[in-house]
Amino acid sequence: MENFDQPLDVGMAPGSESGLQITDEIKMYWQETRKWALFFGIMLFVFFGLVSLVGLLALFSGTAGGFVGGVFVIGMYVGILFFPALYYYRFSTQMKQALNDGDNSMLEQSFINLRRYYVYVGILVIIVVAIYLIFFIVYGSALMRMGSM
Repeated sequence: MENFDQPLDVGMAPGSESGLQITDEIKMYWQETRKWALFFGIMLFVFFGLVSLVGLLALFSGTAGGFVGGVFVIGMYVGILFFPALYYYRFSTQMKQALNDGDNSMLEQSFINLRRYYVYVGILVIIVVAIYLIFFIVYGSALMRMGSM
């Protein structure tokens, strides 16, 4: 059974030729990255809240279009903004705990959340690029049809 109560750099002597060395400078960069991730995570939550509030106002505006628009806005932004904010926030809080306690398992969990964030954002980018490609193909074919008439 592994002992997770060891410092982050246990077994990694400064003169060691093999293996990863976690220096104080690396820890400083992790600390700075953690702070920025917390800032962006909180900003995403705030933006998510404001957009949800606008969606709720549209939802209860009393018109059918407002209701449909409100449901669409809330549903779309729940899917798009909530999870990246959650993953960034978890990364930041778990990295802080890992650095303060020297906990390797918490460090691993923090990087798992950072990975989840980038996978999620990467998938969103692929979807947006695909939508743009479809748009350009449809728009281009419509322009060609109009030009041939």
